[in-house]
Amino acid sequence: MYRRVDSYILVYDITNKYSFEYLGEYIKKIKDNSKKNAKVLILGHKSDYEDKREVSKKEGSDFANLNNFLFFETSSLQNLEIIEAFEQFIDSIKPEHLDNNLILTEEKLKKRKKKCC
Repeated sequence: MYRRVDSYILVYDITNKYSFEYLGEYIKKIKDNSKKNAKVLILGHKSDYEDKREVSKKEGSDFANLNNFLFFETSSLQNLEIIEAFEQFIDSIKPEHLDNNLILTEEKLKKRKKKCC
């Protein structure tokens, strides 16, 4: 499940303290079973429910900083910070894993095509 994984996205509900506290279990599994340099994005979801908040933004941010993870609070209902979170996460992954990607140029693709019959 965790082997050969380069990146993770962990989501907790800011209105549910237990979902935040349980992140520690996932982090332990990731650290025990993944590549040493695996990237992690922590998303505090439902940021539009400020009146029901059980996890402060500071708690989420501190947890992410302590573990050297990227952190955002998002709301799919109001479309807040979702694109920004994924763009920054992808940008943080690119430099380390660029060599592992197969880049096919048009010339290489033409060579790979087989002629029929």
